[in-house]
Amino acid sequence: MPSLPVVAEAPFLSDPILLEEIHPEGSAAKRSLFSFIIFQPLAMILLWEGVLAFMGYFSEPAMASEWETACSQVTPDLLAARYIQDHSRPSLSSYLAWEIARALVRSSHDTDLPLYLLVAIAQQESSFNVLAINASSGDYGLFQVHYPFWKVFFRKRVGQDLAMLRPEDLLKVSINARVASMILSYDLKLSHGDLVEMLGRYSGRSGEAHKKYVAGILSHSMEFVKYSKGNSRLCLK
Repeated sequence: MPSLPVVAEAPFLSDPILLEEIHPEGSAAKRSLFSFIIFQPLAMILLWEGVLAFMGYFSEPAMASEWETACSQVTPDLLAARYIQDHSRPSLSSYLAWEIARALVRSSHDTDLPLYLLVAIAQQESSFNVLAINASSGDYGLFQVHYPFWKVFFRKRVGQDLAMLRPEDLLKVSINARVASMILSYDLKLSHGDLVEMLGRYSGRSGEAHKKYVAGILSHSMEFVKYSKGNSRLCLK
């Protein structure tokens, strides 16, 4: 009795392929031809995508190796970058979120201020908008650094690289984070380690406005800590 045709689904095609069972030699030959027709173009596509990826078409060329590292490891700056990207207003690119996160991690390391606190203050002050400006009060950038205070009082206490700081310089992520963390550290020292008092000094708020500000910082801090614990493996979008 002759063998019946066998219908096999080909995942790369829309219609089933009819494979006739003839002799083992002929069947093997047909399967080889089928594999050659389907998989050789697929292999060429994968090879071409690999070449394009190597040339930098699918990522920022200067950051390609760092993206690869970030996707394979869970680090504080990676967690902060993803959180910042998800909570920024307006929405930030992954590259800018990564830049902010690295600046915050560096400032945390330099000043011993907790990363969650710096993230929360930046979120409260500007929603991670690095170009935010309050012209009426003279507040600039990510942490809304109060430039008049810096110019009149604080810049006398820093090195030459920041002594001639201009308002527009505070729109740079690294400078803004560095200046803000220095001011926060100074305020914390004046407050004898009291975070609530420190936040009042930094924001210039008092009374109910101060309470609301502190509550916002606390809420963002807890949100970031919870986010970090709940995301053990992340990769930037």
